[in-house]
Amino acid sequence: MSANRLAGLSLLTVLGLAGCGDDNPEALTQVSENGLHTNDYFGLSVQKPTEWYAQDFEEMMAMLQMGAKAMSGDDENMRAMIDGALDNTLPLFAFYEAPPGTPKPFNANIQGVAENIESYPGIESGCSYLANTMKLMEQSAMQVSSSGDCTTDTLAGTTMSTQPVRMQMGSMTIRQRYYTCLNGEHAVGFIMTWVDGEQKQKLDGVLETASLACDSP
Repeated sequence: MSANRLAGLSLLTVLGLAGCGDDNPEALTQVSENGLHTNDYFGLSVQKPTEWYAQDFEEMMAMLQMGAKAMSGDDENMRAMIDGALDNTLPLFAFYEAPPGTPKPFNANIQGVAENIESYPGIESGCSYLANTMKLMEQSAMQVSSSGDCTTDTLAGTTMSTQPVRMQMGSMTIRQRYYTCLNGEHAVGFIMTWVDGEQKQKLDGVLETASLACDSP
């Protein structure tokens, strides 16, 4: 599997225990001509960098399906659990430094996702949601582990839970950071994926344009 493909599949590591399950068209993200992505349902706004690539909804869902296979490996029980989550997962946006498949050492990206946690009353904060996410990742076929504790951070005036994650692929160490908050019956958040400081700086710049409605971190 190429590094570019793995970067695109990183969204699968935040599937947690449940999906969004919203058929409401208002829950889909809208895109303006200048690349501003907005989602009134979740109070989301984020600006795509001019030269970056944004996947459309069909591309995001196709990438999730590809990632399900990578994450589950030959474990049929894991695949069934992931497939169940995929049926209800709602991707919000996905920005890549270059179009997926472009020959380059690694394709940095930032993605947004929403999931329904109504059936899981034990999830009372973003950190408890991310703790469940880590449990799922540890059972997967991907070499993923936390690289620090879950804490809180403030983005555009919104306090969110945040978790650093490390993913190993051969000699390459891939870094991720999750930002998650609770919005009604949903856990909503961002995933940044990079390999070096320059990519991290670019992703931080994208994140600085983002706003999101949260009831609690």
